[in-house]
Amino acid sequence: MKAYFTKFRILLWVVLILTVLNLSVIGTLIYRYYNQRRIIKGHLEMPMMRHQPPSFLKKELNLSDDQFRQFQSARAAHQEHMMAIHERLGRMRSAYLDELMKEDPDTLALQAWRDSIGNLHGGMMKATGNYYGNIRKICDPGQVSRLNAFFKDAMMTEGTPMMAMPGMRHAPGSNGNQGNPGKMRGAGRNRN
Repeated sequence: MKAYFTKFRILLWVVLILTVLNLSVIGTLIYRYYNQRRIIKGHLEMPMMRHQPPSFLKKELNLSDDQFRQFQSARAAHQEHMMAIHERLGRMRSAYLDELMKEDPDTLALQAWRDSIGNLHGGMMKATGNYYGNIRKICDPGQVSRLNAFFKDAMMTEGTPMMAMPGMRHAPGSNGNQGNPGKMRGAGRNRN
C-alpha cells in the first residue's frame, strides 16, 4: 500500500510539473504573438513620423489650423503610398531570399530581384521628396527653415538603429571607413 502512495505521489508531481511547464509555454507563445504584432505595427508607421506625433510638427513650425489640415492630408496620402511600397518590398525580399536559399540559385533572377528592390527604394526616396515639397508649399518662408532642419534630422536618422546593430555595419569612423557602406565588412566579395 505504501508503494502505491509513493507511485501516486511521484505521478502527481510529474503531472503538476508538466502542467506548469505547459502553462508557461502557452503563456510565452501568447506573449510573443502579441509582442510581435506590436512590433510589426510599430515598424509599419513611417520612420520619420514615428518619433513625433503630427501635433509636434504643428507646434514646432507654428502651423495655422488650415496649414495643419493640409499637412495632415499630405501626411496621410504619403503614408498610404509608402505602406504600399513597404508591402511590395516585403514580398520582393521574400522572393529574393527564397531564390537565394535554393540549392542552386539563379544569379540572373537574384540580380533582377536586387534591381527591383533598388528601384523601389529609389521610388521611396522620390515619394519622400514629393512629400517634403508638398509640406514646403504649405509653409511660409519663416517656417521653411525650421521644416528643413526637422526634415533633415528625421531623414538622416531614419534607419540608424538597424544599421548600428553589431555586425550590421561598422560604426562611423571605426577602421577609417567613416560609415561608408562600400567599406562594410565583406564588401567587394562576390556574393550573389
